[in-house]
Amino acid sequence: MYGIAQQPHAVCKLATHSRRLRVFGCSSLELCYLANGVIDALVDLRGYLRMTDIAAGVLIARGAGITVTDEGGANLNGVFDIGTRLNMVAAPPPLHAEIMDILLE
Repeated sequence: MYGIAQQPHAVCKLATHSRRLRVFGCSSLELCYLANGVIDALVDLRGYLRMTDIAAGVLIARGAGITVTDEGGANLNGVFDIGTRLNMVAAPPPLHAEIMDILLE
């Protein structure tokens, strides 16, 4: 995956606007935490996510009103196979817009 995933300065820029960064190690669980309000946002720009691994978490997050997109802000609609990798930005709509503004500056 090209673009923002290969631009660590964009991630560093986002980190300067964050209070704390954490990685729980399971993106589906992180999406559920996001849906429940335990965390504020989820940004994964490594290019390792597979839709087959996060589909249930995406449905739960969207059901809670969370905006889930790719790194460019397009609706996340990944292919259900184990070879296709993607990036993800997920947050409540106002925060999602702020994150995208920072990442796309």
